[in-house]
Amino acid sequence: MHLSEAFTVSSGQQVSTQPTADYRPLAEPVNLLQLSDFNDDGQPYQPFRTQLTSLPPAAEKHLLEAGQLLLTAKGARLFTTYVRPDWLPALASTSFFVLTPQVPHLLPEFLALVLNLPDAREALRSLFATTTIPTLSRRSLLALALPLPNPLPPRPVQQRAVELLHLWHQEKSLLLRYLPLREQRVHSQLQQLVAR
Repeated sequence: MHLSEAFTVSSGQQVSTQPTADYRPLAEPVNLLQLSDFNDDGQPYQPFRTQLTSLPPAAEKHLLEAGQLLLTAKGARLFTTYVRPDWLPALASTSFFVLTPQVPHLLPEFLALVLNLPDAREALRSLFATTTIPTLSRRSLLALALPLPNPLPPRPVQQRAVELLHLWHQEKSLLLRYLPLREQRVHSQLQQLVAR
């Protein structure tokens, strides 16, 4: 299955944080999602850094919906993440492609998981044009053959895979917070040994 069969693909939006005369005020702030708002696993650093209080009229129709995927479109970092309801309202920056799933029996989180697997990342990375800033073209992205299993796993299996990934991200986060504390403790003990 090619990516174009599973998703509609659009580009993130170019908006200014300094509104011009054609920008309309918003009833509530909109999160502008940028690469710097995510770690290398596609997990968000919240709260998001940039909130927009006005948008050009054309950008309003590009507000994100829960379940869409964000795929990095440029830069050295490569990840896919799915849009969660607590991020909304939100708009993707031009650093992302917005992928809207068209296959109803596939969970968006599972699709993001598949696109983040090493083989899929390698296939995506091979599509990047090498310029000063590596860039992925929409045309090459749409032609990508998705590394989906055939037959597709049932939804309960997809859900279990997603839950396993969530547990791994939680464990990794705890380990990353623990290691500096452990290092500090070891250095303190070493300092005490050396000072004797």
